[in-house]
Amino acid sequence: MNVKAACEKVCAFESQQLFTRGIGIDWSDRSTAEQYECEVSVILTETPPLNKLRWGTVGSDVRLHAALSHLLGVACGSKKIRECMGWTRIYHDQILQARMLCAYASHQKYRAQIRENENALSAAAEIEIIVIKDGNTTCNACLSEIGKTYTYEDMPILPHERCACDLGCRCRAILVIY
Repeated sequence: MNVKAACEKVCAFESQQLFTRGIGIDWSDRSTAEQYECEVSVILTETPPLNKLRWGTVGSDVRLHAALSHLLGVACGSKKIRECMGWTRIYHDQILQARMLCAYASHQKYRAQIRENENALSAAAEIEIIVIKDGNTTCNACLSEIGKTYTYEDMPILPHERCACDLGCRCRAILVIY
């Protein structure tokens, strides 16, 4: 699979659309394709610390599902993904695994952006984990992050290794500069 060519093709397609997806994304800018390439490469190659008891290992079909979802800008498990993959049926756990892979790739991209920002690494900066807290779908591992802040070096990898949320980990890191 040529990830670079796929990312460039998506960017070229989006740049030709009257109404492009993504607010503020310059699809004709070469760096956009490079950013997508990095994220898709993470999805396809890295092994995030997902809850092994829940997920086991992440299969290549789930990785491809997540990569297509990310590239096409559609939800994991959507009809478009099922058609691309030739699947007649998709299972809830496959959708969640793909969603968690996309979240991991986004988190890795955000970590890199913070690392490149000199202000972010100053003593007056903290990383806060934003937790989506709702009903009975947020697990204890995610709930334990409420109100916590970290330095860049101590920032946890997201999604949480112990996450058992029904909808997958929805925690996000944000940079707070004082």
